[in-house]
Amino acid sequence: MSLKPKVQNGVFEWLCDGENKIQQWYNRRAGRKEVAFDKGQNIVERTIKDKYWETGKIVGKHEAPQLYWVLNHKENVVQRTTSDLKPSLNEYNPKLDYSDLEKCNTRHQIKITEVIPTI
Repeated sequence: MSLKPKVQNGVFEWLCDGENKIQQWYNRRAGRKEVAFDKGQNIVERTIKDKYWETGKIVGKHEAPQLYWVLNHKENVVQRTTSDLKPSLNEYNPKLDYSDLEKCNTRHQIKITEVIPTI
């Protein structure tokens, strides 16, 4: 009886198929797809505190992947990643500043019964 090893065929393809299955399983819920923005495109950006989305405009692409230079609602140029940006259908208007709106609403609270006359 001879003890010669048997040469296996198709091992490399079998390993590649396994790697592809693992990659598909891992990426099935991994973030959103990469979005490419054009220069001058209207966007909304997430603020630093992740509380609000503000209007902005793409000024240019950074040399690093997924980074863009953005002109924000305060007319400052800031750097943002694609996870902090979304396309917007509204025009960029830096004159609109809603930061004081909450202060106004809390200072001047009006009862609804005062505004709506009773019949």
